[in-house]
Amino acid sequence: MKTLISKLFVASNLVLLLLLASCQNQHSGQPHQPSEAYRDETRDTLLFQKKIDLATQMQGKWVSDDYLSKIARSKSIYAHRKYSTQLLGFDLYKENLLSNEPYMAGFTEVEGGYRNYLEFDRNKTCFLNDLNKHNVFPSIPKTFDLVFNNQTIEMHFPIERITEYYRKIDASLETELRKLVTAGSYLAEGDSMPIVFTKEGQVNFLDFSSFKLVSNFGEGVEFDAIVFFNSPNPGHWYKGTLYKYEFQGRKLILHKIIADWATYLHDIVPEEIVLVKQ
Repeated sequence: MKTLISKLFVASNLVLLLLLASCQNQHSGQPHQPSEAYRDETRDTLLFQKKIDLATQMQGKWVSDDYLSKIARSKSIYAHRKYSTQLLGFDLYKENLLSNEPYMAGFTEVEGGYRNYLEFDRNKTCFLNDLNKHNVFPSIPKTFDLVFNNQTIEMHFPIERITEYYRKIDASLETELRKLVTAGSYLAEGDSMPIVFTKEGQVNFLDFSSFKLVSNFGEGVEFDAIVFFNSPNPGHWYKGTLYKYEFQGRKLILHKIIADWATYLHDIVPEEIVLVKQ
């Protein structure tokens, strides 16, 4: 009897040792591998987060960097009215970029409405011009990528092998142009009262309180021009007083224009007003 019990005890211990060895082998082997579906889901989640981050960064108003840089250096909008980029600029909206039909809302100095539909490239992690939307005629019927690079968007045209650069601006194009060209404090010759031109369009010049810089030329205005207004809210050119302007170093030289909007034949008054930037 004792022998039988002893044999049973040994057998049970042997079973326990085998079970323990099996568990150890399982733990010491390769770790559990996630399924392919799980990996795809994780990859899609990370990719969508990148898309959200990119759309957040790209949201805003973008204007031709070449156009703005040349105007900043020369203080002349008229001299650089013919910009080298496909568009003067475009608007991008985060919610739209994350939608099923993202697009770029382009504009020129004359008008908006220049739409190009986009698609998100999973491999490049950037937006491309979607030329597959045959029912919509794109404003730029070429293949291009929109590559975000800090405060610049690079528009790459792989076939033409050229790149255009667009700069993000914080407000309207009118505000940006005033900031680059006229914003600052001036003194008229022989006067100690500062004349301030703000980037928002306010001014304390003569009896004027607001102004616009002309950027869409025509109607006889083929020169750099400022339109001054007596009210704080600028309106159309016709409701203001037109001045031709030119910068010579720190001097802003103004000539009043006697405008004839019926014939578009405008007379430039020879007497000049000179304001010196402080």
